[in-house]
Amino acid sequence: MAVPPEPGPGLAWARAFGYSGAGSVGRWAGPTFFCGSSPDRVGDRCVNAVEKTALEQLVRRLAGPIVTRLGLEIVDTALGRKGQRVHIRLDIDRPGPEGVRLEDCAEVSAALEAALDDSDAVGTGYVLEVSSPGIDRPIRTEDDVRRNTGRAVVVETREPVGGRRSFHGILLGGSPEALRIRGHENEEVRIPRALILGARQEIDFK
Repeated sequence: MAVPPEPGPGLAWARAFGYSGAGSVGRWAGPTFFCGSSPDRVGDRCVNAVEKTALEQLVRRLAGPIVTRLGLEIVDTALGRKGQRVHIRLDIDRPGPEGVRLEDCAEVSAALEAALDDSDAVGTGYVLEVSSPGIDRPIRTEDDVRRNTGRAVVVETREPVGGRRSFHGILLGGSPEALRIRGHENEEVRIPRALILGARQEIDFK
C-alpha cells in the first residue's frame, strides 16, 4: 500500500499521493541509496542493481495497460528512496494540446497502486508519485516533439534566426533538421535544430 511521505520543500501533499497535474515538477538526481556495503535497499529488503532494474521494468509493465486505456503514455520512471520507503516515480503524458490532467494522474495512481499491491513486489510502505513531465522538461527527442505538437513552447537559439534568438509560439511539428512553430502574429518559423540551445513547453495564458 502506498503511504504519504512527510511534506517538504517542493513536494505538495497532492503530488505526494500521486495526484499531480500538469506543470513544473521537481526531480532528483537518481537512486544512489545503499543498504550495507553495496546493494540498494528497495522497500523493506536489499536488492542488487539487476533486481532494481527488474522492479523498474515491472512498474512499466503494470502501468502500461493502465495508461494506454486512458490514451496516455509513459514518459519516464524512476526508483529512489524517501527515508525507509521506496519512492516510485512515474511521469505520464497525453500527446497534443490537452496534455495530462489532474484526474488522469489520480486514476493512474489508484490503479497502479492496486496492481503493485497485488504483485507484492515492493512490499509494504512505499511512496507512489504519478505526475506530468512538467513544463521544464526539455524538448529534445522525436517523441518529445510528437507529444508537444500543438502546445505553446519557447525555443532559444545559439545564433540569431531571422534576427531573433528567442521564439514563442505553437509547436507545429519537426523533422531531424528543424522545428516549426507558429508565432503570436500567426507567422510560421522554421528553426534549424543545429542552432537550438533549448526548447520547452510554455504556459499558455490565453
